[in-house]
Amino acid sequence: EVDVDLVDRGTLRLTADNAWITVHNSGNSVDRHAEREFVAKGGGSSGVLYHFAVDETGVTQIMPLWKQGVHAGNRVGNQTSIAIEMCMDRAPWARIKENTAHLLAMLVARSPALDFSGAADVRFSLDRVREHRDWPGANQGCPERLIATDGGVEKIVARAREINGVPPINDDTFPDGMD
Repeated sequence: EVDVDLVDRGTLRLTADNAWITVHNSGNSVDRHAEREFVAKGGGSSGVLYHFAVDETGVTQIMPLWKQGVHAGNRVGNQTSIAIEMCMDRAPWARIKENTAHLLAMLVARSPALDFSGAADVRFSLDRVREHRDWPGANQGCPERLIATDGGVEKIVARAREINGVPPINDDTFPDGMD
């Protein structure tokens, strides 16, 4: 199930047409609908703002894909990436990972189930998926549960490639200047 329930926060455009996708874990046990409400109510003291929340029942798109969020721990990450928040302390975890893989596949395929309004010029690629900890200055423990169970985002990206019929790549480094 995919819900599009957009929050009217933030006005700045992403600065990269070839956007990064940053994967996070929520750090709590609430579902995707509660995550959306958290963002709608201002995102706490840090003003957190992210694009998607994923739980065991599906995906909620929270903000337009052309807008900058507040999630990466640094300005460049916020300016050049969208954020997926995986609801961490929910079960079954395998279902949350599968829903996240399907979301990644949907982004790359530009699925009509998602709202791409205003983001016609923004491209998404499975070669440009990062973990929160990959951004300089970010929380080095995020995505905590994904790191603990799978070592990171690579298995979810590989599953998204399977879903889209894209062969895997063997190079897990970032392009020049993004390490």
